[in-house]
Amino acid sequence: MKNNLTELLSVEQELTELRDRLKQSFAVLDSLTQIPAQFAALGQSYQQLQANLEQVKANKADLINLETDVNLRLAAIETAIDVRWREFKGELTHLQDELGSADIHLSNYNAELAKQVSELREEVSKRLKHFWQEWTADEATHAAISEIVDTKLNAELEDFIQKLEQAGFSPQYFEKQQNLETELRLTQSCLRDTERQLQMIRNFTTITGLTVAIALGLTIVQLLSR
Repeated sequence: MKNNLTELLSVEQELTELRDRLKQSFAVLDSLTQIPAQFAALGQSYQQLQANLEQVKANKADLINLETDVNLRLAAIETAIDVRWREFKGELTHLQDELGSADIHLSNYNAELAKQVSELREEVSKRLKHFWQEWTADEATHAAISEIVDTKLNAELEDFIQKLEQAGFSPQYFEKQQNLETELRLTQSCLRDTERQLQMIRNFTTITGLTVAIALGLTIVQLLSR
């Protein structure tokens, strides 16, 4: 009886182990049934990978063509830049040569101009000296002109003094000041006419004008001090 129980337990254990193995086998079978689907998905992935690879190859060809075109364009641009740079250097060299020639011409012109100015100054100086020598040597002419100037200035001075005396320097003097200023301007105008008539002897008339101005100033001061 005991032996039968032991055998039953052993058989039951074997059945349990067999059941576990069957479960494992069924799990393996289930995995095996999924393999075709996995292979199908793998095939699709492979096809997609092939398509992507073909696209990459096409893109690579396009990139190679684009790179070639870009390189050709860059080479053309570099060639154009190099040609233009050489032309610019040639133009710059030509311009520098022209500027050098212009500087030389300008220097020569300045030297010639300075020479002409110096010669002109010498000529003017000689003529003025000659004129002054003739002027001082011709005593008759000098005396005649001096007499004319003295007569003219004395007449203008006497006329101006008479007008000042007529004003009387009374309280009403300031009311007549405008008239006196008008007369003074007329006198100055006459003096300028005299100076224009004697423009050939400008130095002499300048001294005479200063003398007249001083004389007029002294006369006015004397009249005001009375």
